[in-house]
This record gives sequence, structure tokens and C-alpha cells, in this order.
Amino acid sequence: MNDSTLLGRLRKANIANPEVHLKMNTFYMQYFAYQCDYPGFILIRVCENQRYLPIKGWNCLHLLPTDPAKLSSAQGEKFPYRYLKSTDPPLGYHWPTVAPIGHAGWCVEEDTVDSGWKYAPSFGSFPSTLSPSTSAAASSSAQSYTSFKKSARDYVRRRIWRRYAQLTADPVRGSATGSDDD
Repeated sequence: MNDSTLLGRLRKANIANPEVHLKMNTFYMQYFAYQCDYPGFILIRVCENQRYLPIKGWNCLHLLPTDPAKLSSAQGEKFPYRYLKSTDPPLGYHWPTVAPIGHAGWCVEEDTVDSGWKYAPSFGSFPSTLSPSTSAAASSSAQSYTSFKKSARDYVRRRIWRRYAQLTADPVRGSATGSDDD
């Protein structure tokens, strides 16, 4: 469905500020939605970022103005929601009660000893794209500068959260028909 058709449906459904909804949905789909191997589903992937300060430890409150936001895309685009738990699915999708694989809610993409965190000296060391597959292995040379084990030269860390969204019959009210079990 093209943007003008979707915009018309948003207006017809009396959605407040339909242009804003459409713009946000386009941004959401461009930076956070990935095709997956399961028909009727897309994979939403969000990076959680933190910085280390000696004595204070790891926290998203230590991020510098030049760092990506607490929640971002791999390219550094700020996630449009403050918390994963309050995230709506893209227009035309809903959160399914049963995912094609794994947990239906938000889960860490790579479950490691350190809860999926990957460490690096700077955020520029992380790949700027995520692999299109459901595994977190990225096809970037920048990955060689990151590790699942923290070293003395690592001051930032990132982990990837994922959740499946399922295509719904109603492209305007998709998020209202889905469940959010988180």
C-alpha cells in the first residue's frame, strides 16, 4: 500500500495528525524494520547503547552528546519511543501473541554470558548496518573492533533487542488489534 492510500485511510479513520503518523511510520520502517524468513512477519531491531565511566560503571545516562541515543538504529537514528515496552508496531502490523521463533515480546538478539552486550572503544567501531538475517552477525569490517568480552580499552557497549511484528488485515488500526504481553 502506498503512502497516499495509507494517508487517506488514516484521515478516514479520524486519526489525529495523520501526516505525523505517516511520517513516523516511514521513519520507523526505514531504520528499524527488517525483512525476515517468515511470511507475514517483519523483525523490529533496536540497539541499546551505554557508556562506561570509571567508578560510576555502565549507564545510558553517561552517553555523550555525540553518542547515539539510549535506543537507536545501527546508523545512530534515535528510536521514536522512550521505552521498548511502550513501543507500538508499525502501521499495518500488530504484536503477535506467538512469534514464528523464540519469545513473542522483546528479547536480546544474542543471548550471551553478559546479556548480549558487545563492547568497543567507541560507537564508531560498531557496524552501521545490521545483518538482514535473524542472527546478529553483521557483514561489516567494523565488527572486528567489537567483542562480547570487555577489555580495558572498551568504553561503550551495545546490544540488539528484537521483536516480530505480524501483518494485519487493517493497515490503519493494526497496532490496536495486537497484544502487548510485556
